[in-house]
Amino acid sequence: MRRHPARRAVLVAACTAGVLLASSSGVGAARASAPVPPNRWWGTICRDFNAYTKDTGKYERVLVTTLQNPRSLSDVRTKLIQYLNSNIIRANELLATLRRAGVPAVPGGAQYAAAIQSGFVQLRDGFEGLLPDARATPTSSATAVQDAVNGMRTKLMVLASQSSSTIDAANQAAAPQLLAARQAQKACRAAG
Repeated sequence: MRRHPARRAVLVAACTAGVLLASSSGVGAARASAPVPPNRWWGTICRDFNAYTKDTGKYERVLVTTLQNPRSLSDVRTKLIQYLNSNIIRANELLATLRRAGVPAVPGGAQYAAAIQSGFVQLRDGFEGLLPDARATPTSSATAVQDAVNGMRTKLMVLASQSSSTIDAANQAAAPQLLAARQAQKACRAAG
């Protein structure tokens, strides 16, 4: 299934939307009630978030390689399903870490943590919502597979936009001392 380079670039961009979304926010959250100093909270969040970003990047590279040079049309479907399942599992792991991290001990810290977590819940739920589409990917022809991949790409772009909006709104409402604490953490600066 050879593709035009411009189309391949669009698909790669869509598949990495979750990773790009995450790296642009550089944050995570928790609903736990334990208040923790914002520097310690960010240290935990960014360290775990960096690992999450690295892992989801691996999933994306496997998918892109398959889309560029599939062994068979059914292999494309299999890799789409694996990509979504891997992202769902990894998002659940990140969300568990975010819940255990507590909340930053700043005004509005609990609300901020809950809003950031909500953005990642949206992302995870969006991947889950795409599983039926991936499972239904037809393998009757390269054109049918291409159409299915293009449809999924569009849905991934919408998903990334929605999740990004949630996280951006939380960042705009964040307490200044929380944002300053983030900048003070080396792991957070590495996250972007």
